[in-house]
Amino acid sequence: MTFEANVVTQCDFEELDSQIANKINEIAQDAGRGSHGPVMLTDGTTHQHWRAGSYRIFGTYENDLLTVVGWGDHTGTGNSSYKVQLCDGDTTKAKTT
Repeated sequence: MTFEANVVTQCDFEELDSQIANKINEIAQDAGRGSHGPVMLTDGTTHQHWRAGSYRIFGTYENDLLTVVGWGDHTGTGNSSYKVQLCDGDTTKAKTT
């Protein structure tokens, strides 16, 4: 998949549909706008998350650079908990803050 020049990620998105790549490029082109707000991963780090269909993309946008750390989807009921597939192959959880 081809990403905008200001996108940094170690994720292998080949297993997902093109909707993810398209949304990542859109986030980069829009300078990070459209975030659904901050989330905190289990390790205590805080990131933004963006919606891409049923998926969520997790990362940061600062200094004109989008850094993607993973993707995931909702767990349980409500819209505040996520299961996240990290780019390094690990999985974790996230909650809205």
